[in-house]
Amino acid sequence: MAKTARGGDPEVQAIMEAGTGSVEWLREEFYGVDLADHRLSCRLIKTAERLGKSPTSPINEACGDWASTQAAYRLFDNGQASPEAIREPHVAATVKRMVACGGPVWVVQDTVFFSYGQHPRTRGLGPIGKSNEAHDRGLIMHDALAFTTSGVPLGILSQNLWARREVPDEGCVEKILRLQCTAIEEQESSKWLLALRETVARTPRDVPVITI
Repeated sequence: MAKTARGGDPEVQAIMEAGTGSVEWLREEFYGVDLADHRLSCRLIKTAERLGKSPTSPINEACGDWASTQAAYRLFDNGQASPEAIREPHVAATVKRMVACGGPVWVVQDTVFFSYGQHPRTRGLGPIGKSNEAHDRGLIMHDALAFTTSGVPLGILSQNLWARREVPDEGCVEKILRLQCTAIEEQESSKWLLALRETVARTPRDVPVITI
């Protein structure tokens, strides 16, 4: 039954067959990306292609040569290449795929922790464990990913990345009292509500969605 459902959706089937490492897929996924500079947009596609082919490799190895590595780092350092600007065409493509499959669509929320404990010189990190120790530092990412009911991934509808504040030196009772006095929007648990709001705002009314 799942095979029939997947085969009945030509657009989703094409995505599965193409694979995320293909140049054609990348160009379609980033079509219309606006980084305020055409050269920067082209660099984004080239860099994504190289990193997509070697997702577990360091940036310099994935890029293949020093010139491409420098170009990739210039892309990352450019304020125009913000995460929001890069994600925008992908989110739009995700919505199109949701419409194409007709629904219902599952939107699964998930939190990922990136550990940078082995990189003590990295700045802008926060605790990801229960302490402020160097080995427990990194970043947190919360996603809302859309899937067909047969399990085919359609894309990301919401994605937020942040560094957690330093862990206060407090007991259990003190922590409970502090959280009770903190607005829900200022608590880390608000990530679930934010992702839900962004999912609702971006989903067409005629596409039924089940959030998980």
